[in-house]
Amino acid sequence: MTGSLMASDRFPLLSRRCFCAATLVGNTAVLAQAAAPSVPLLLSEAVDLSFVSPLLKVIEHAAGFRWASSVVPFGRMMRMVEQGEAVGFGISPTAERKVQLAFSRSIFEGAIWAVSRADRRLAIRQVQDMVGQVVCASRTAAYGIEIGDPTFPRINVQSVSGVLSQRLRTLEARHCDVLLVTARNGEADSIRARLRAAGADPREYVLSEAPVAIEGVHFAVAKAGPFAKWLASIDSAILAERSEIDRLSSKVG
Repeated sequence: MTGSLMASDRFPLLSRRCFCAATLVGNTAVLAQAAAPSVPLLLSEAVDLSFVSPLLKVIEHAAGFRWASSVVPFGRMMRMVEQGEAVGFGISPTAERKVQLAFSRSIFEGAIWAVSRADRRLAIRQVQDMVGQVVCASRTAAYGIEIGDPTFPRINVQSVSGVLSQRLRTLEARHCDVLLVTARNGEADSIRARLRAAGADPREYVLSEAPVAIEGVHFAVAKAGPFAKWLASIDSAILAERSEIDRLSSKVG
């Protein structure tokens, strides 16, 4: 009968000490996380949160702070970041933006796909193939340098807002011929997974034969703002977690 006693029955003091030690370690980790500085972060409503949320956790852990994240329309995000009210995620560097903003190193290379209705049968391989079309984008100035290049003045870019399911309805309602959609990488399966996650049937759409642009995804801060001091920590975290970031960005769906 004695041999059947559990370790906690035979060594009650040892069991309690082990439990207390484990509790102490867990509480210490919780307290350390709670004590970490909070950094406000803005994300566009067009972002793929299923992918970005794990990515942000990796970066905040390595950087030693906690993100206080909010999802807002892209235009509002730009205004708040320029005014120094938060860090912005997914803002591409342009000559105009670099006047006011400082950018992190590239987190990953995002792909931009052209999505059209199957009934249009558009064959899009590159930006030039969208000349003469009405192109809907969740923002008009950050889809690669080519989109805003005066070389292609007949690309009529219309700004649309909302999550992907709402933007797809704009395409379905024939308000535009092409919808630009971002994906975590250049694999066609990734953009198809985004469409399915938005409740759409990929068979109802035609994808460009390849991404029409590849752009680096960055964090941005106002150069003279209070959050510029965190940029070095963000860059160090991206560098330290490069292999994990690459693993997450290479996944499909």
